[in-house]
Amino acid sequence: MSNADNKLRGAKNLGVLSSPISRTDKVGLTDQDDLYRVSLKQRSRLDLTLTKLGKGRCAVELYALKRPLAQVLRQIGKLDFRKIGRKERNANLKLIPAAQQGRSQNAGIYFVRVLHQAGNSRYRLQVAVDTANPTASLSASNLSVGGNSSYDFTVTYSDDVAVNVNSLTNNNILVTSTNGFNQLASRVSISNTGNGTPRSVTYRITAPGGSWDSADNGSYSITLQANQVSDTSGKFVAPGLLGNFQVNISQTPVSDQEAPTANLLSVDSNTRDLTVVYRDNVAINAASIDDSDLQVISPNGSQLVTRVIANNSSNSTTRTVIYRITPPGGSWDNADNGSYSIALQANQINDSSSNFAAAKQLGTFEVNIPPRIGNQYSITGTDETNISAQFKLFSTAPDGNPIPDQAGSNLTGLFTGAIGNFTSGSGRLESINSPDLVVPFQSDNKVSFESLNLRAELLNYNPVAQTGTLEYRFFQEPVNEFQPGVDKTIFGLRFTITEDFVANFDLNLVVNSLEYIVQNNLLGDGSNSNKLSGIGFSDDPIWQGKDIAGGSVLTPPATTGPTNLVAKV
Repeated sequence: MSNADNKLRGAKNLGVLSSPISRTDKVGLTDQDDLYRVSLKQRSRLDLTLTKLGKGRCAVELYALKRPLAQVLRQIGKLDFRKIGRKERNANLKLIPAAQQGRSQNAGIYFVRVLHQAGNSRYRLQVAVDTANPTASLSASNLSVGGNSSYDFTVTYSDDVAVNVNSLTNNNILVTSTNGFNQLASRVSISNTGNGTPRSVTYRITAPGGSWDSADNGSYSITLQANQVSDTSGKFVAPGLLGNFQVNISQTPVSDQEAPTANLLSVDSNTRDLTVVYRDNVAINAASIDDSDLQVISPNGSQLVTRVIANNSSNSTTRTVIYRITPPGGSWDNADNGSYSIALQANQINDSSSNFAAAKQLGTFEVNIPPRIGNQYSITGTDETNISAQFKLFSTAPDGNPIPDQAGSNLTGLFTGAIGNFTSGSGRLESINSPDLVVPFQSDNKVSFESLNLRAELLNYNPVAQTGTLEYRFFQEPVNEFQPGVDKTIFGLRFTITEDFVANFDLNLVVNSLEYIVQNNLLGDGSNSNKLSGIGFSDDPIWQGKDIAGGSVLTPPATTGPTNLVAKV
């Protein structure tokens, strides 16, 4: 009897989507289709992603309804999906091509189909939706002193996913006034030129008649045009009035004694770049903006270096400047977590009349990078020497981002150039990881700050009998790939390869993909090593200064000095 979720009537109902949903299941020769039903309350971007695929292959399809749901279920809802004729399917369902699955879809009911292609495959389906429109907020100051040829203001755009920076153009903003002024504002600068949130844009208008004077007095409206600024899902900021600024210039020139002001506009959530807006009633002296403007104090009290990475060189009433901080240790990681304070230094920013902005605390920002999640293994031994050791293998860099595959695959690669090198056959394959991959080693619950390298090998594998040995070794000094030599091996883990092992694991990935090794817990908890039948497990230590010969493990020597393992006789 076929599975219920092979039919539209039995499709698993995920409900009305408002946040990402993931489901884990499997398809294969006896269960060829899994169907899911989802609903969109409003026009939204809909993304479908399949991850954690097993040895087999599967794909995902998206269907919209051509008829009311009840009618579709009555017509074809009781049939296995693969038995629905082309004519009946086309009359009731519309296949949305894969290239359009990440685009905005109309409100309504959709069916998601995970279909078997080859072998038996587990999968994780993630259905994500983006329903929120981006927003805009204005920062504009009044103008009371004439003489300048232009006026600048700033608009900050925010989104729950990312603002599309390609939509930030010279056509976004219209400035009008009751005195007949009507001008599209020109884009001067963007706080960050990559898609993301928030994004602050400085716009400029030119003064009527070439310079601002009392004849230009009045109220000026700043309006966002329709269908202009969007997010990466194609949703637009609602058009309309963002705000006003007043021009009130005295007919009698007065001396400028008003100092500039400074405000922290935003802190980039990824780079921690600081966007600061300086304003003056006449003009900010752009030449006074340099790397010494700000003081950033870390949680431990040390001062971090900042440098200007974006600034317009002309004097203007408003200057938006982006500063970049040199992070402690050269990159942001969870060791840098804490609260950072930002202050404007005295006698740094001045206007065209040499009035200096007062020193002030601009604000703070938090760094809260989660610790890297790794695969952990613990071992104790009772042979000639009692051993206590622990290690963690990470698939993420210290800053929390995935370690890129060194061979250019979209998998998280473990070994330089190894992906694609594996071929079935006898003999053994040796691959050595990139020096950029850090494997912290811990002994006696204390972290040792030296890093270990990892080698994966298939020893004496017979593809006909499907038997052999899979070995992971941790060592201190790398050797050339395919030329093992003698290295300073610390210890290793062995798995006996059997037909059951080969049926459950992809041998190419067990020696090539760190992501696959971590997902399948191959270096994981020793007590769970026999979770699949036919897998043998060896926890014999391989000691420093010794190599593996012929696939056997050498007896550990007596300990005469400090090693990376805490050893007691």
